[in-house]
Parts: sequence; structure tokens; C-alpha cells
Amino acid sequence: MKTRWTLADLLDLEYLFGRDDHLRSREGEQALAKRDRVIYLARIAPKLQDTSNPAPKDLIRGWLHVRQTQAGNSETPEGELLPGIVWRELSLLLGSLALACGGLSGLVLAGAVLAYTGSAPLNVSLFLAMSLS
Repeated sequence: MKTRWTLADLLDLEYLFGRDDHLRSREGEQALAKRDRVIYLARIAPKLQDTSNPAPKDLIRGWLHVRQTQAGNSETPEGELLPGIVWRELSLLLGSLALACGGLSGLVLAGAVLAYTGSAPLNVSLFLAMSLS
């Protein structure tokens, strides 16, 4: 379990904690404790090397991974879209859009600055000023 925390993981963790607060107010603390105990015994404990004294970060990471899997599974009644997935897709889309806009604007700028018809001398100082800035 040596993976780094990402912003998407933190968003999912906070979201799932919020859902647990609602569940706690509806069904009580025992429902959460029972669910988390089942998660620990069935999915987290078998993956830990030293089960006598596991690190809290490993327990939280394992719990988050199991809850993300449960929430993303369409077979469960919880089947929903987590904020971490939305964040990953949105950041990928916006990064691709920024790359495409930057490449297109660079091509247009270079084409406009370097357009040469042969009837007038080329203004190299304008091109150098644009490329250095």
C-alpha cells in the first residue's frame, strides 16, 4: 500500500466522511462500526503485512480504496459518481483543452509573424520580441 495521496483521493475521503455523517444520524453509530469492521476483516487485514499494529495511514488508505470500489460498483445500491472521478476527468479535459488552445494560438501567432509574400522585407525584430516573451 505504498501509493501517494492525490487530490482526487482527498475529495473522495471527505465526501465519504460526509455520507457517513448522514448515515450516523439516520441509523446510528453501530451501523457504521459494523460496516467498517466487516470491511477491515474481509478486505484490509488480509493485505497488511503486520496486522498486530497497522499504521493508521494504511488503514485509512485501505478503507478508502474499498469504499471507492463499493461506491463505483453499479451492482450496489450506492452506485454513484464520486467527486474524485469527476475531478480526474475534468482536470484531464481542461489540461487537454489548454494544450490544444496553446498549440493553436502558437501556430496562428507564428504564421502571422512569419508570413512572407516577398514584396516587403521581413521584420525579424518583431519575431524575436515575440519569441523571447
